[in-house]
Amino acid sequence: LINGAYVWDIPVVFRSACGSMSAKQCTWIIDIDNCSQETVEAIAERFTNICGVEPIDILKTRSGYHIMTPRCDIRQFKSEIPSMIAEYNCKDIEIKRDAMTILYENINVNEI
Repeated sequence: LINGAYVWDIPVVFRSACGSMSAKQCTWIIDIDNCSQETVEAIAERFTNICGVEPIDILKTRSGYHIMTPRCDIRQFKSEIPSMIAEYNCKDIEIKRDAMTILYENINVNEI
């Protein structure tokens, strides 16, 4: 039961229930919607050229792809997102650092 007195405790309880990650385990996710696999691979290569590190993995999602990346300085990559959206004709490219996101869903690739 949640009443007004305990509403502010919800984020604390949520983090406690989900666990926390140490800085050694941090990864960031580049969320790309409505693009082809070739486009995502080109964006991943651009990430490598700009940031100097290889992505960890590329995962297919219902609406596009997730590029999992190690923790690094992504400011330059982030500044180029508007030009990449225009160049590659993607609906959206987002960097998710601490947002809730579905990383894996048991989906049949033929249904996508």
